[in-house]
Amino acid sequence: MPAVASSTIKNISWDEGDLTVQFIKSGTYTYHGVPEEVFNQIMNSSSVGKSFDQLVKKGNYKYTKVAQV
Repeated sequence: MPAVASSTIKNISWDEGDLTVQFIKSGTYTYHGVPEEVFNQIMNSSSVGKSFDQLVKKGNYKYTKVAQV
């Protein structure tokens, strides 16, 4: 997963509609059905955290928490 410059997000990746986000404090979550264009918007924004919040969290995508091994 590529690291990003964010105070809340450590890593973020996209694969065939699944956006996986590793948060600094709350673990890793996979958001389902996220278009690649949304991922690209997040990665190209000046604030990854704010863009993620606006485009994904407020977009009501279903998600699952990734179990820590």
